[in-house]
Amino acid sequence: MAEEAELHFPDAYAYQSLRSDLREVRLLHIKPADSQYELIESTLDVVRLDDVTGYTALVTSEVDMPRDHTILCERHPYTVTSNTYSSLQALCERGEQWIWWKELCVDQSNVVEDVQQKELIPLILGKAKVRRYVITLPLFEYPPLIGTDQIRLLELQPADPSKGPIIEFKFRIVSLEQNPAFTILNTTIPMPEGVMVPKNAALVSNGCGLYVAEIVFRALSGFRSSPHTTLWIDEVCINHDDPGDKSHHVILNETIHRKATRNLALRRPDFQHQSIKSADCEIRLLRIYPATSIESPLVIEIFTASLNDYPDYIALSYVWGSNQRNYGIFCSDGSMLCVTFSLFSALQEVRHQSYQVVWADQVCINQQDLQERSQQVSLMRRIYQQAKGVIIYLQPANEDQWKKFHHPDWSILVRILASTYRVTCMTRPENGRIDLDEMSKFGIPTLKHRSWRAWKAIRGHSWFTRGWIVQEIGVNADAWVLCGRRLLRWTDLVAANGLLSNEVFEIDHARQTTPHIGRYFFHNIGHLKEPEGHAPYSLFNLISAFRDVNTKDPRDKIYAFLGMAADYKLVPAPDYSHSVFQVYQEFARYFISQGDGIALLCEAGMTRCNLEIPSWVADWSFQKDAGRINFATSSALTPYPCLKSLSKIQKSMDVALTGDPLVISVKAIIVDAITGMTSGFHTFGRMRETLKSFSGFDREACDLWRGTGIAATRDGASLQEAYAKTLILGDDRFSDPLGLYEEAKAEYLYNENNDGTLADFKKSLDLDEYYRIRLVCVDGRRFGIMKKGCMGLFPLSSRVGDKVCFFQGCKTPFVLREGTTSYALVGDAYVHGLILEEYMEQEGAKFEEILLG
Repeated sequence: MAEEAELHFPDAYAYQSLRSDLREVRLLHIKPADSQYELIESTLDVVRLDDVTGYTALVTSEVDMPRDHTILCERHPYTVTSNTYSSLQALCERGEQWIWWKELCVDQSNVVEDVQQKELIPLILGKAKVRRYVITLPLFEYPPLIGTDQIRLLELQPADPSKGPIIEFKFRIVSLEQNPAFTILNTTIPMPEGVMVPKNAALVSNGCGLYVAEIVFRALSGFRSSPHTTLWIDEVCINHDDPGDKSHHVILNETIHRKATRNLALRRPDFQHQSIKSADCEIRLLRIYPATSIESPLVIEIFTASLNDYPDYIALSYVWGSNQRNYGIFCSDGSMLCVTFSLFSALQEVRHQSYQVVWADQVCINQQDLQERSQQVSLMRRIYQQAKGVIIYLQPANEDQWKKFHHPDWSILVRILASTYRVTCMTRPENGRIDLDEMSKFGIPTLKHRSWRAWKAIRGHSWFTRGWIVQEIGVNADAWVLCGRRLLRWTDLVAANGLLSNEVFEIDHARQTTPHIGRYFFHNIGHLKEPEGHAPYSLFNLISAFRDVNTKDPRDKIYAFLGMAADYKLVPAPDYSHSVFQVYQEFARYFISQGDGIALLCEAGMTRCNLEIPSWVADWSFQKDAGRINFATSSALTPYPCLKSLSKIQKSMDVALTGDPLVISVKAIIVDAITGMTSGFHTFGRMRETLKSFSGFDREACDLWRGTGIAATRDGASLQEAYAKTLILGDDRFSDPLGLYEEAKAEYLYNENNDGTLADFKKSLDLDEYYRIRLVCVDGRRFGIMKKGCMGLFPLSSRVGDKVCFFQGCKTPFVLREGTTSYALVGDAYVHGLILEEYMEQEGAKFEEILLG
């Protein structure tokens, strides 16, 4: 039986000869196994090296290791070590069927072939798609030192490409009295107390391995090509397991350093990401070493785990902030990992909460490897879904926020608000919100209490504008907010926000003309975690509702939502090798194919675009400022699109792809052309500047409609009344829009001549609301008159001569610009008194197919 463990090819097997002039090689063709228990079968095929790609090179070095596994090659049994067998099995599972392995692919009994193939090894390894190394060695035994001044010098041997990344060496024992030439390499890596650098890389001598730290191994790899190949290294040349050898070198230490030709120090290397197995759903995790205080150095160990094994970890959700990675973390292998301050701070706080194993994207994904990023983004849903919990870290942006976040009052306020909301939802399910005069009844402190300042700062935190948070907390039921070293359930913050989802809190307390963006993200994110039974949202609805979130990479405006989408199994796979334009166009075509063409056009157009792309392709990287609403998907009451409302938009196949990838077809009715326009209007941070800007816009608009000579509009209203209604998109909640317009005009004229603010005026609630609604509607628009006398609000990019149309399947008018062979989409518009059904009936108009480019 002992002889059977050393099976090699029988002498009867005849290798097919190779032609060296054609650079022929053999490749091992592995038959895919039906199960892990099936015997690995393979054949040898002769190929020309110049013609072949996509194979894996397997390099093994396993001296004196037992061969206790058998494979079949050309129907002959061949024994291999357990490590080699595991490598072949793993390659087979990954679908790698073509392998070059010197032990089988070279006829080593043929001396001529062996020499010829050895010359080709650098090219063979260089052309391989993947190189896999299996190296297992018995432990090296130090040669003894006899003389009192003897030391061991490490002599590096030339690299042998056929042996892969193996560093071969030999020790030369010399006397210091002989003044030998050598270089000292100081490889000592200072680490925090109690942390040892593992020695898991082998230097090879006579088939035995001397194990050193990975960073030392990498340093010596570079020394092989330098003139300093004779080295003295404390970690290598001294047997630290032998007390006598250590004492011997303590005595000689000063002399060694004095006699050395050169003294070099090894800089702490940067952490290097090792490849992970995408087929096995592998991810990286980091284990945080405990510390006595929060200020102690951060020490982590980075390791890989398969999601298929359901490892225990928590996932971190945080704001990257600045891209400057100038905060160092010690790695257990002796290397240094530089991260942003935000992650450094987050890991300190997470360690303080006694969490140990963490997933954080900045570290656990090799951000420089586009292929890995694409693959890991595909796993993002599972990463957050399988985590034991999600920790949302809200880092204070400045000293003032730090004081607010670390004061206990805000967390108490949030719990009071959350519990109140749950009570009101049970007692009055139709509306769980409360008004200002009800606060004292529920024991809620007044708005002047300092806890409200912290709550406002939390709602305004930049975390709420991150695109990735939707997926990070949407798929995991156990999310916690870590802020000011206090942990609160995410559901408590959502409930507290629900109680305060009332405009009076924002306007009365903060005097804001538009609600804070954080409120709407709170609102939409809350819909993602509704009771079971609610249908998940499509990818298009998600990226539309969260269009104004921030992402470092514009492609993530789409990729960040893939894992949350109901159609995530149908969408194109993420690919960071594609440009932003390619990604946006690919997904635009996908949305059209799914019946979201009309909804796509509502998000597209020249006005909402910063890229050189077709006008029908939505530029998701474009962010409209707060209040610049989309007339097709939002309203003045809710300037940001509501996720629930978007999900109710009907599918339509009236938009179709054409043979030209840059052009689509759509059914439309051309209604009229724009004949006159004002300048654009923009809101400002200060109310005084905003009202002054509107005063100029108003004068310009009034001059325009007065100059038309038209007495009344299509619905019989006076031009002045129609203009007042146009400014608020015809909002019928106001019984006397013209009266409010005149009252508001008197006040902003007063404001122009006085250094006051909007808060100085004593207004009715109707006028207060009118101010807000009007500014929201007009912001980022131009007022214009059409050829047939209608007036409206048009996109900033509109100009005289542009056409106004309706698309089939949408009741909102759009502006088009006519080109040579197609139209360009400018954007959505509001035209007062223009209703699609009435227009079609009165004019006998019908939809016709047009091209958009």
